[in-house]
Formats: sequence, C-alpha cells, structure tokens
Amino acid sequence: MKDSLFQFLCCPNCGHDLHIDNVKEAEGDEIIQASLSCEGCKSPYAVSNGIPILLPHNFSNGFECDLRKRVSNNALKTSKKCISLYDMHHFRELAQLGTCKYLKTIHSERPKVMDIGIGWGIKYLPFIANIDLWGIDFSFESLLVAKEIYKNNNKTAPNLICASLSSIPIKNIKYDLIWSTQVYQHIPKAEEVKASFDNVIKNLLNSPGTFIVDNFNYNYVRFSPKNMIKSLFKHAPIKQECKQQDSLYLKYYLDKDFELLMGNSDKNIKYYITFTENLFHPEYNLIPKTKMLAKFDDLLSRSPFAGYLGRQITLIVNKLII
Repeated sequence: MKDSLFQFLCCPNCGHDLHIDNVKEAEGDEIIQASLSCEGCKSPYAVSNGIPILLPHNFSNGFECDLRKRVSNNALKTSKKCISLYDMHHFRELAQLGTCKYLKTIHSERPKVMDIGIGWGIKYLPFIANIDLWGIDFSFESLLVAKEIYKNNNKTAPNLICASLSSIPIKNIKYDLIWSTQVYQHIPKAEEVKASFDNVIKNLLNSPGTFIVDNFNYNYVRFSPKNMIKSLFKHAPIKQECKQQDSLYLKYYLDKDFELLMGNSDKNIKYYITFTENLFHPEYNLIPKTKMLAKFDDLLSRSPFAGYLGRQITLIVNKLII
C-alpha cells in the first residue's frame, strides 16, 4: 500500500480516520507490514503484504469467505494455472469484452475504477496501464493471488484493500466506474445490499458515473451431461450441487430487483445488471477463448431464442432432479 493512499481509508465500523501505529516493513513509499488503529472506536487493523485489512466486525456471508480462501490458497500453489482456472468460471474474453465496452463510455484521460469483489482481478490486465484501478475483496487470499498474477504479467497491481461491500472503508475519493462481479448475489439480506448500493451511489460514484452489477446468469443450464449420467447410476451429485448453489448463490438479481434496490438515484448515474455467463458454458467445455468467439457468444446469447431455450433446459433439468 502506497503511503499516499492512506488518506482515502477509514474505519469500516465507525467511519473515523485511521492511525498508523507501527510500520514494521516498508519499501520506499510502499508500506508492506504495519499495525493500524481507528482514531474513533480504537479498533485494531493491519497492513499485510502491502494490503490494508479493513474488515468490519461482522459480515453476513462468512461461509463464502472460507470457500474463497480454500480456492485461492490452492491457486497460489500453482499460480501459473490461475488464468486458465479463471477462464473456467468467468470467461476472461467475455469479461474483457464487456470491460472494454464500458471503459469506452468514460470520457476521462485515466478513469478511476473500483471493483467490489475484485477477486484475482484478471479481467483488468489489458487495461491496467490506462486506468486508476482500486479493488476490494473480503478474501485476503484472493488479493494475494491478484498481486501474484499482476507480478507474473509484469503489470503494476491495483490498489487492493481487504474489505467487505457492507462497509466499504473508503472516503474522499470518487470513481467513474464501479463494477461488481458475482458478489451481491451472495448477500442474504436485501437491506444490506441496499445499504451498500446507497453508499456506492451517494459517496463513491462520480456524477456522471456508471455502476455495474455482474450477476450469475440463471437463464442457462448449470448441469453437465456427464454429471446427469452419473446421477442415474451412483449418488445424485446434481441434487447436491443444486443444494450447494442454493446456499451460495442466494439471489439471482433481475433488472426490476436492481431498480428497486437502487431507489431514486442521480439521473447522471447509470446502472446496469449484466451476466457473466452466456450460452457457451464451461460445463460443456464451451469456453470462448478468442475475442471473435466471445463476440459471437455475446451476440448469440442476447437473442430471444437463446434465452428462451436456455431457460427451458434449466426448467426441465430442475424438474428431473429435484
């Protein structure tokens, strides 16, 4: 963490300024290890591996945090495979296609971008030199993976903060674009989501500004033929997977839900709900690995027929396995 960024951080519990109690390790103007405290409620915090850890006392989806920790710890052991692993879940070419699209709408020489739940931050690799990127994530291990990936690609890592969307510890700075990919759907309490949206709109977004929530796409089938065949002869992995998804993916937000949660916002602020997964699907090994295929997938998935067909397959599968 650069020392100059400290002025933009605050306590996630009470919002007061933070104080650096002890710098244990530093490299130039970069703080690597330090202990922090809140000047208001006196809560202790820390900087570890150059990442400020500013988690609130409580957050509602701790189980998801444990899951992310396990995945990221495994990824750190084989960091060279991180991007291929990311492709299986987030469709890098599609994600970068969407990122490019929205960045072009920002009329700023070097736009400020915030990613809520940045994870490994892979989709920003081609754009990092031209944007001022900030990322928060409540998984410290995911942020360590992000730093490793940017280092391996000879890129400067974003400004990374270990924090929760329910209490974003950032002040005195506004962003042109705020993006969140497959994060808000994990929050079980609508009031917590709404409070986070309010904070984003009132305190963190420039006017004009853009807020994007990238959601899991419920239109398309999530069950592979291999697992369906296995379920006929052994235990029922599809049923177990479905239950697991119900506990992890708690809410599939639609446009109307998003509008209600956003409330009456500044007319200069645009907000969109988008989807990370399209008609091509990793469980069928249909991953668009080139820009041309990504554009084709994006176009195909936007057609009414694709959405209708995918939804019908999902409904049929659900009836068969539940």
